[in-house]
Amino acid sequence: MVAPGSTAASTSNRGADVAIGALAALIYLGEYLGQGAIANKAFNTGSVTALATAAFGTLLTLWLSTRRNPLAGPRFLSVVCYAAILDYALALPSLRAGGALLAFAVASLCVSISGLWLILVCWFGGEGRLRALMSLPALGALAFIVATTTISGQITGLNACGTGLAWPALAVSATVACVAFVMKYSLRPGSLAHRARLFVGLVCGSLVYFAWRTVAPTPTLCGAISQIQDGSLLDALIGAWRWPGQLLPALTHAEVLLTILAGSLVLALLCLIDTVSAASSLASDEGRPDADTSRELLATGLGNLLGGFIGLLPLSLSLSRSRTIAELRPSSDRLPAFSHAAVLLLLLVLLVPLRLPLLDYLPKAAIAGALIVVSIEMIDEKSVLLWRAGLGATQARTTLSGAAWIFALALGVAVLMALGPHSQLAVLAGFGVAVACSLVGLLRGPTRAASADMTLGGRLHFMNIGRRLSQWKQSASNDVIDLSHTTHLDFTAACALADLARGMASPQAASPFRFGPNTSPQVTQILRICHPQAFPPGPA
Repeated sequence: MVAPGSTAASTSNRGADVAIGALAALIYLGEYLGQGAIANKAFNTGSVTALATAAFGTLLTLWLSTRRNPLAGPRFLSVVCYAAILDYALALPSLRAGGALLAFAVASLCVSISGLWLILVCWFGGEGRLRALMSLPALGALAFIVATTTISGQITGLNACGTGLAWPALAVSATVACVAFVMKYSLRPGSLAHRARLFVGLVCGSLVYFAWRTVAPTPTLCGAISQIQDGSLLDALIGAWRWPGQLLPALTHAEVLLTILAGSLVLALLCLIDTVSAASSLASDEGRPDADTSRELLATGLGNLLGGFIGLLPLSLSLSRSRTIAELRPSSDRLPAFSHAAVLLLLLVLLVPLRLPLLDYLPKAAIAGALIVVSIEMIDEKSVLLWRAGLGATQARTTLSGAAWIFALALGVAVLMALGPHSQLAVLAGFGVAVACSLVGLLRGPTRAASADMTLGGRLHFMNIGRRLSQWKQSASNDVIDLSHTTHLDFTAACALADLARGMASPQAASPFRFGPNTSPQVTQILRICHPQAFPPGPA
């Protein structure tokens, strides 16, 4: 028998779940629009393509994924890489005759081929090995380079609105940033208001813009995002594929083929890192730490393969967006994510067929401020820890200085590239150098082997820590992190063990680590820096 009021309760729950998805769409609207502004400068369609990418990616991932309410869409690192590919293609002599449309076709082809790479990786089960190529110093350097590049680009773009410093536009951007960071550090992390800080900042910045425009109008406010013009959307989304005769001759040039190959590989790697990391974290949140992530990776691959052919941005599974829905505790495992995509599709309908001037209420300076906030937040706590500990290290000096040098060398290469004729490749060059240096550092490290019966024995580094931890989680004695036979930890492995230890922390356990006479002093030194809570106060 159905309990009285159960139908009403079910209807109420469904309504709440729909509202949760719609709320998440509003919270991340500024982020989507900002990513669109970065990605597509050749056409006035960045906002539309970003929203379409998020809606399409979420629906596809929702269909294929086993996670609860997964949200997928454009991600900052891959979008910046896409923008670099587009800028580089625009500067290629062999593509100049075809104009912006041909360069756009090349960038879109990179997205599609990156999806093909991801499908092949998923098919052959190589996502773990590819992800293992990324050390924390390399990823931290990439995030820092992208962040600084984005911030400088936004400030330069705002100042272009006037003959000198565009103080009104900078004030609008500063309003967005100040509101967002005040909310970030004054509110409880994970709360709804804390997650909505960027949206609230955008609203406050827009109010400052319109008040300034009313009282003292000036071109240095930089104006609002203009409405899409007739024909530009069709050109940007499918126009490049209506004239394959223009694209095929360009593929005979070696520089174009090299651009497509390198660009698609880097995009695939960045999307893989985002998706696998997010899927693994979401699986752990759901109490399934060893769950397979191949379906999410397949969704990302298919999304990029198909999306590239209609001019969408590269997409990945998003951990932060998915957790926003999860922390609002919906009753449905699918409805909030579907509602999120539906709201984005509704916005697209309002913007394109109905041509409502909604974008006229979004100042460019406010979007720039949102991008500056997102850029600063990309500099993660582990990168900060690396530099804070590395500069004054007395313990584990070799390990920390080696990681810091990888970070610094990547940054230096990116700066030099940015000052030269190939500035569009600065981010990719810095990232490539960081990966190469990480691999070289691995070859130069200690080589003592582990005991065969010790899962976490021997040398632990960025290329084997993921596999070793998976083996440890499947072992019968995984109630303590046994490092009694560990001879060396690099910075990536130490941070991974520290994260694991924080998840195991309990009032009853004095320390999640077990050391022994065969434990190298370097192991305890680096762990004391990465996770000091596991050690009693006093001298090392």
